[in-house]
Amino acid sequence: MSMPAPLYGGGYTVDDLEHIDLPGRFELIHGDIVMMPPAKSWHNEVQFLLRSVLTPVAREHGFRAVHEQGAILAEDTDPVPDLMIIDGAAYDHALHSYPAEAVAVVVEIESGNKRKDRIERPADYARAGIPWYWRIENVDDVPVIRAFRLDCGLYEPVGVYGKGDRLDLTEPFEIAFDIADIADITP
Repeated sequence: MSMPAPLYGGGYTVDDLEHIDLPGRFELIHGDIVMMPPAKSWHNEVQFLLRSVLTPVAREHGFRAVHEQGAILAEDTDPVPDLMIIDGAAYDHALHSYPAEAVAVVVEIESGNKRKDRIERPADYARAGIPWYWRIENVDDVPVIRAFRLDCGLYEPVGVYGKGDRLDLTEPFEIAFDIADIADITP
């Protein structure tokens, strides 16, 4: 596997990604190309079910739910969150990444790297001004959503929604669903 050197020395930029053809999934984090391991089945199932729940309501309000697309946070940072709700006017089927200003909600489904999902990513998303961050944790094979809203440059907790709960938010548009709708993880 070969990869071209960064065009301008130092780390890679978002523009360099157009010239890189790597197998598998990767993202650009502070100038470094980071390979992403395959997700576990639980992760993929929750991602699929959440996107299925959010897609119709997002479209109804002029937004789009997209997954496995990058969020351009800076010239050298283009992570790939598990799911994003973006402004529908920004949607383009030919894009692989969207600028932070087009992103209303970014969702990370916790993987093995809790530091990344609990500290690093939220800090990067907050610096970029993304209004909402949701982190989904696996608690005994049931998804628990922790919703955070950006306030004065930091994410403040809005609610925790787990087994038997209903997520009911009015921003960035009215979103309401039972956690059971994304927890149908049966063999």
